[in-house]
Amino acid sequence: MSLKKFNKIFRIEESVENEQKKFVYRINSLFNTLEERDDYNAILYSICYGLGINSDEIKKNKIVSGKFIKPLRSVTKDNFQGTLKVLVLLYEFYEKSDLKFIIEKEIECALSYSNVDLGINWKDGMFYPRGAEILDEKLIEDSLRFLADFPNEKKNYEKALSDYGHKIMVE
Repeated sequence: MSLKKFNKIFRIEESVENEQKKFVYRINSLFNTLEERDDYNAILYSICYGLGINSDEIKKNKIVSGKFIKPLRSVTKDNFQGTLKVLVLLYEFYEKSDLKFIIEKEIECALSYSNVDLGINWKDGMFYPRGAEILDEKLIEDSLRFLADFPNEKKNYEKALSDYGHKIMVE
């Protein structure tokens, strides 16, 4: 993105907290679009049910600091983790619909605009914390050394690593 380049050129560093807010604001545009849909009440009910909150309270018009807050933002309260939870539930709601691809692209786009690493990855309808690669590498190497005396277990571990590396889900 051009702002990433601009910030790099001028050595402007953003905080993770500030970038999380920007991520939430970018996703709010998706929420605004969904609120115009005919199936919006079903969406809202499903999200409230998933979160275990009262949808009747959320449906009421909320005015905070003189601004009208739409229902999905009333659920998330513009909180980063709250927004992530709602996105996971939205993706699940539309899992059998073409709209899931739009939601996925919106999430990927909002993540790509971040000027700092938000510490999360989006994969197959779920957010995951990003691991510390140095620690992950050490853990793998130490495990392989430990399993050197257990050839069958080492083989299974290496297969699991290979499958994971190829994004194959092992059951």
